[in-house]
Amino acid sequence: MNSTEYSYGEKVVEFFKHDEAELSQLIKLKVARYNANAQGLFFKDPAANIEWVCKKPLHLALLDLQEEWRKGYTLVNARYDTLDFKAQLRKPDKVIKSELRTLTDETRADYNKLRYERNAAETARQVSITLSIKRRREEKALAASKVETAEAETAAAAAAALAKIQQDLLDEEAALADLVSAYSQSPGAS
Repeated sequence: MNSTEYSYGEKVVEFFKHDEAELSQLIKLKVARYNANAQGLFFKDPAANIEWVCKKPLHLALLDLQEEWRKGYTLVNARYDTLDFKAQLRKPDKVIKSELRTLTDETRADYNKLRYERNAAETARQVSITLSIKRRREEKALAASKVETAEAETAAAAAAALAKIQQDLLDEEAALADLVSAYSQSPGAS
């Protein structure tokens, strides 16, 4: 059996743990399908039954069918259509047991591969979510910093404007005082 090891912890986190019940259910479904189906022209997957077709007259087809019985095949059903004798034969128990072992091993390998792929996809999704959250926090901090900077700039601008207004008032008062002083002197005193 070709066994592939899937390592978790370095690049892939094991979000979906091995579930023996899930694996057993998959194996049960594959075994049920194996027992229900027959290999033939249209069904190539392993199956406990095979579609046997003989394009000979009935008496010659039955002689050929006896050869299959000697190999251990048993008859499930049969029909004769025009010139074709068709039968569904069940494989010998020894062959079925061997194929079921192989089917179980393949199902286990497929389950481990599928589980690893699901874990890899979930790991990528979780990393993406984490990065998105980090970016949003950084953007929020940057926006808050910009607001604080803008508030500080606004406060500085307001203070400068207030200082200018106060200076203008002082200048205005000084100009008025000069005017009052200049015009309040008596005309004959100069």
